[in-house]
Amino acid sequence: MTATSVSRLLAVALAVAVPCLAAVGCTTPDATHAPAEGVSAAPSGSPARAPASAAPAAEVDSPGSDEIHPVYPVDAGPPDPLAQRFCDAVYALPARRAGECCGTAPSVGAAFAGQCVRVLSYAMSQHAIRVATADVDACTAAITKATVGCDWVTLKLTVPIPPACEGILEGQLHEKAPCRSSLECASGLRCLGLSSIDVGTCGAPRPAGQECNLAMDMLGAFTRQDHYARAHPECEGYCAGTRCQPGLPEGGPCKVDTQCGKLRCAAGKCTAAPLPAAGEACEVECAGDLRCVGGKCAATRAEGEACKSDVECRGRCVPGDGGTGGTCDKTCTMQWPIT
Repeated sequence: MTATSVSRLLAVALAVAVPCLAAVGCTTPDATHAPAEGVSAAPSGSPARAPASAAPAAEVDSPGSDEIHPVYPVDAGPPDPLAQRFCDAVYALPARRAGECCGTAPSVGAAFAGQCVRVLSYAMSQHAIRVATADVDACTAAITKATVGCDWVTLKLTVPIPPACEGILEGQLHEKAPCRSSLECASGLRCLGLSSIDVGTCGAPRPAGQECNLAMDMLGAFTRQDHYARAHPECEGYCAGTRCQPGLPEGGPCKVDTQCGKLRCAAGKCTAAPLPAAGEACEVECAGDLRCVGGKCAATRAEGEACKSDVECRGRCVPGDGGTGGTCDKTCTMQWPIT
């Protein structure tokens, strides 16, 4: 989890807990979809849900109430077992392993796990999200592998989310359906008009010139789906600041990946080429768990191996005496996890 991701999570958590400020009702979209085999859905005995195309029903406050509600209810009902497993994998497991490595008790990770369970369970209970058991198994296995040993523990990051944990929340809502997260919408659609207290509507990406990047996606933040915009773009092109800009075609000049839409920026041009593999030239990113070191993709080094910079190590590079050379190691100077 990067510092930016942590800031987003804290902002969302604050939005959930903030006192009521205005007379605004929260809408609640409901949708009925039959769950597929091996996919967690609403528990038996749940009340019937309205079709996805139905208008969301507003929560009713008592007369004169100035209470506002987050789009995902604070009391979201019982946790879904599969949601619990996923959230434990991406939060509790790394926090517990880091605590074991550093001799400290897991801290904030457990709290974020609870928020993750709350919002994901609710989305699943509304049949807005489908999650396959096999995908959660693969995610858990990948996190378990990533937290073997202790040299991955640093002050700056929790264990990065492995590819096996990204993109496994399958949106079930079609165009014009009310939504609480872009992840709830079918691939290619975005939850437009969404805020922490306002339900949005699944729709096509916005054209150039329209506003963008105006709201936080609670489900995306709490489930650590940092790259959900790849499947749910907000703009037809890309968002620069708060305004959609025309996307660049393959071969077009670029400076950052976002300018290229679903493509990536490499050597100053948009390209559909895959990320470079081990030993290949790189600028920033490499395929899988590889790191870009000295312009070439390489595997990270384990605890005790020689290094010159942090990017070479799973954890950090501890300088040697006199600042020459270094050794890969973990960092436990402060209580883990840092947020």
